[in-house]
Amino acid sequence: MEMLIYLGVMVGLVAVITNIFLVLGRGRGTVIAQGEVHRSMRFAAERIGQDLRSATSVTTPSLTGDVNSTATLVLAHPDDGTVTFCVVADVLLRATSGAACDGNAAALTPAAVVAAAPVFTRWENTNSDLMVTVVSIEFDLSMDYNSMSPDFQYSESKTTTVALRP
Repeated sequence: MEMLIYLGVMVGLVAVITNIFLVLGRGRGTVIAQGEVHRSMRFAAERIGQDLRSATSVTTPSLTGDVNSTATLVLAHPDDGTVTFCVVADVLLRATSGAACDGNAAALTPAAVVAAAPVFTRWENTNSDLMVTVVSIEFDLSMDYNSMSPDFQYSESKTTTVALRP
């Protein structure tokens, strides 16, 4: 009888300990996925923002408004020539010096993150009293963690607007 009680207590303890390890493993997966996606999102948004702030002009998108939004951003940069941002095979890329935005361009996101095609929208605000037009580029980024495991699922989206220097 004592042996059955002892076995019952041990089985209960093993079940509790196993459950604790499973919960900790799921939490660890979520933290890893969130961290990787958040770092990638922040880095990409900062890089695009820096390039837009130092751009001398933006070629694409060329027209104002939601209808004319594009998945590619092309701008003239004083140091890097023509800079293009695009997504190829789920990777956000930055091509410089007029190079094609393909697999040879610099990757802004790691393989662990899947980048959706960004949306770039041009906005123009004209002040008729001062006769000044301010051009802003709004960009929407969306990224997911690249895993089929339910423990590593995480998505993040960010919308930011950067005004170009007049």
